[in-house]
Amino acid sequence: MTQISGFECRIVTSDVDGAGTNGRVYLGLAGREFGVNSRLDDFERGSDLSYVFGLAPVKQLDQGIQWENRIRAWDKYVFGSIAEHGNDPRVGFTLDTTNLSQSPVYIRFETAGSNPSWNLADVWVLVYTGTDRDYTLQGDHFTVAALFRKPEGLKNLWLGDNYGKMLFLR
Repeated sequence: MTQISGFECRIVTSDVDGAGTNGRVYLGLAGREFGVNSRLDDFERGSDLSYVFGLAPVKQLDQGIQWENRIRAWDKYVFGSIAEHGNDPRVGFTLDTTNLSQSPVYIRFETAGSNPSWNLADVWVLVYTGTDRDYTLQGDHFTVAALFRKPEGLKNLWLGDNYGKMLFLR
Protein backbone atom coordinates (compact mmCIF):
# COMPACT_ATOMS: atom_id res chain seq x y z
CA MET A 1 0.00 0.00 0.00
CA THR A 2 1.87 3.04 -1.34
CA GLN A 3 0.59 6.50 -2.19
CA ILE A 4 0.61 7.38 -5.88
CA SER A 5 2.62 10.57 -6.33
CA GLY A 6 1.76 11.14 -9.96
CA PHE A 7 1.14 9.72 -13.37
CA GLU A 8 1.83 10.49 -16.97
CA CYS A 9 -0.74 9.93 -19.72
CA ARG A 10 0.32 9.98 -23.37
CA ILE A 11 -2.48 10.46 -25.91
CA VAL A 12 -1.99 10.34 -29.68
CA THR A 13 -4.75 11.42 -32.05
CA SER A 14 -4.77 9.62 -35.40
CA ASP A 15 -3.57 11.38 -38.53
CA VAL A 16 -6.67 10.65 -40.64
CA ASP A 17 -9.47 12.87 -41.96
CA GLY A 18 -11.84 13.95 -39.21
CA ALA A 19 -9.69 12.50 -36.40
CA GLY A 20 -9.37 15.70 -34.37
CA THR A 21 -11.94 17.05 -31.94
CA ASN A 22 -12.74 19.83 -29.51
CA GLY A 23 -14.41 17.32 -27.19
CA ARG A 24 -13.35 16.57 -23.63
CA VAL A 25 -11.23 13.58 -22.60
CA TYR A 26 -11.12 12.00 -19.15
CA LEU A 27 -8.87 9.38 -17.59
CA GLY A 28 -10.28 6.98 -14.99
CA LEU A 29 -7.62 5.65 -12.64
CA ALA A 30 -7.65 4.11 -9.15
CA GLY A 31 -11.23 5.13 -8.41
CA ARG A 32 -11.03 8.75 -9.63
CA GLU A 33 -11.61 10.48 -12.93
CA PHE A 34 -9.26 13.21 -14.18
CA GLY A 35 -9.89 15.81 -16.89
CA VAL A 36 -7.14 15.50 -19.50
CA ASN A 37 -7.84 18.68 -21.48
CA SER A 38 -5.52 21.65 -21.14
CA ARG A 39 -5.39 25.20 -22.41
CA LEU A 40 -3.87 23.89 -25.65
CA ASP A 41 -5.77 22.85 -28.73
CA ASP A 42 -5.21 19.29 -27.53
CA PHE A 43 -6.75 16.58 -29.63
CA GLU A 44 -6.13 17.84 -33.15
CA ARG A 45 -5.34 15.51 -36.03
CA GLY A 46 -1.88 13.97 -35.52
CA SER A 47 -1.34 15.47 -32.04
CA ASP A 48 0.93 13.62 -29.62
CA LEU A 49 0.93 14.97 -26.06
CA SER A 50 1.87 13.66 -22.64
CA TYR A 51 -0.04 14.95 -19.63
CA VAL A 52 1.59 15.00 -16.21
CA PHE A 53 -0.59 14.79 -13.10
CA GLY A 54 1.06 15.35 -9.71
CA LEU A 55 4.73 14.39 -9.75
CA ALA A 56 6.37 12.37 -12.49
CA PRO A 57 10.02 11.96 -13.50
CA VAL A 58 9.74 13.41 -16.97
CA LYS A 59 13.51 13.86 -17.13
CA GLN A 60 14.18 10.14 -17.37
CA LEU A 61 13.38 7.72 -20.15
CA ASP A 62 10.36 5.54 -19.64
CA GLN A 63 10.98 2.05 -18.37
CA GLY A 64 9.97 -0.10 -21.31
CA ILE A 65 8.49 2.70 -23.44
CA GLN A 66 10.51 5.02 -25.63
CA TRP A 67 9.60 7.24 -28.50
CA GLU A 68 11.72 9.48 -30.65
CA ASN A 69 12.81 12.80 -29.14
CA ARG A 70 10.91 12.25 -25.88
CA ILE A 71 13.44 14.10 -23.74
CA ARG A 72 13.91 17.05 -26.10
CA ALA A 73 10.22 17.50 -26.83
CA TRP A 74 9.27 19.56 -23.78
CA ASP A 75 6.55 21.21 -25.85
CA LYS A 76 4.84 17.81 -25.92
CA TYR A 77 4.34 17.85 -22.14
CA VAL A 78 1.32 19.38 -20.51
CA PHE A 79 1.80 19.96 -16.80
CA GLY A 80 -1.32 20.25 -14.72
CA SER A 81 -4.29 20.03 -17.08
CA ILE A 82 -7.58 21.82 -16.38
CA ALA A 83 -8.79 22.20 -12.79
CA GLU A 84 -5.12 21.83 -11.91
CA HIS A 85 -5.28 21.47 -8.14
CA GLY A 86 -8.25 19.10 -8.31
CA ASN A 87 -6.42 17.02 -10.91
CA ASP A 88 -3.54 16.18 -8.57
CA PRO A 89 -3.67 12.56 -7.34
CA ARG A 90 -2.12 13.70 -4.02
CA VAL A 91 -5.00 16.09 -3.24
CA GLY A 92 -8.51 15.26 -1.97
CA PHE A 93 -9.20 11.55 -2.38
CA THR A 94 -5.55 10.57 -2.61
CA LEU A 95 -4.66 7.59 -4.74
CA ASP A 96 -2.95 4.48 -3.50
CA THR A 97 -1.44 1.60 -5.44
CA THR A 98 -4.03 -0.68 -3.80
CA ASN A 99 -6.73 1.21 -5.72
CA LEU A 100 -5.11 0.29 -9.04
CA SER A 101 -6.20 -3.34 -8.83
CA GLN A 102 -9.68 -2.50 -7.54
CA SER A 103 -10.82 -0.06 -10.22
CA PRO A 104 -10.97 0.06 -14.01
CA VAL A 105 -8.50 2.16 -15.98
CA TYR A 106 -10.08 3.89 -18.95
CA ILE A 107 -10.20 6.82 -21.36
CA ARG A 108 -13.62 8.47 -21.70
CA PHE A 109 -14.58 10.96 -24.40
CA GLU A 110 -17.38 13.54 -24.30
CA THR A 111 -18.36 15.13 -27.59
CA ALA A 112 -18.40 18.87 -28.25
CA GLY A 113 -18.27 21.25 -31.18
CA SER A 114 -18.77 20.70 -34.88
CA ASN A 115 -16.71 17.49 -35.03
CA PRO A 116 -18.32 15.24 -32.42
CA SER A 117 -16.10 12.19 -33.03
CA TRP A 118 -12.46 11.55 -32.20
CA ASN A 119 -10.01 8.96 -33.54
CA LEU A 120 -7.59 7.76 -30.88
CA ALA A 121 -4.34 6.25 -32.21
CA ASP A 122 -2.50 5.46 -28.98
CA VAL A 123 -2.74 5.89 -25.24
CA TRP A 124 -0.72 4.76 -22.27
CA VAL A 125 -0.51 5.65 -18.62
CA LEU A 126 2.53 5.33 -16.34
CA VAL A 127 1.80 5.49 -12.61
CA TYR A 128 4.56 6.59 -10.23
CA THR A 129 5.25 6.42 -6.53
CA GLY A 130 7.83 8.67 -4.87
CA THR A 131 7.97 11.94 -2.97
CA ASP A 132 8.74 15.62 -3.52
CA ARG A 133 11.79 15.23 -1.32
CA ASP A 134 13.11 12.27 -3.30
CA TYR A 135 12.62 14.11 -6.57
CA THR A 136 14.06 17.44 -5.43
CA LEU A 137 17.04 16.26 -3.42
CA GLN A 138 17.92 12.89 -4.87
CA GLY A 139 17.08 13.25 -8.54
CA ASP A 140 14.80 10.61 -10.01
CA HIS A 141 13.77 8.41 -7.08
CA PHE A 142 10.49 7.31 -8.57
CA THR A 143 9.19 3.80 -9.05
CA VAL A 144 6.95 2.83 -11.93
CA ALA A 145 4.03 1.29 -10.05
CA ALA A 146 1.97 0.37 -13.11
CA LEU A 147 1.75 0.69 -16.87
CA PHE A 148 -1.54 0.61 -18.75
CA ARG A 149 -1.78 0.55 -22.55
CA LYS A 150 -4.41 0.23 -25.24
CA PRO A 151 -5.32 -3.36 -26.13
CA GLU A 152 -2.75 -5.26 -28.22
CA GLY A 153 -3.51 -5.09 -31.94
CA LEU A 154 -5.75 -2.01 -31.72
CA LYS A 155 -4.47 0.38 -34.40
CA ASN A 156 -6.96 3.18 -33.74
CA LEU A 157 -10.45 3.66 -32.41
CA TRP A 158 -13.27 6.08 -33.21
CA LEU A 159 -14.99 7.43 -30.09
CA GLY A 160 -18.19 9.48 -30.03
CA ASP A 161 -21.97 9.33 -29.88
CA ASN A 162 -22.15 6.90 -32.81
CA TYR A 163 -19.28 4.65 -31.69
CA GLY A 164 -19.13 4.50 -27.90
CA LYS A 165 -17.23 6.81 -25.61
CA MET A 166 -14.86 4.66 -23.56
CA LEU A 167 -11.74 2.59 -24.05
CA PHE A 168 -10.76 0.39 -21.13
CA LEU A 169 -7.02 -0.02 -20.65
CA ARG A 170 -7.57 -2.62 -17.93
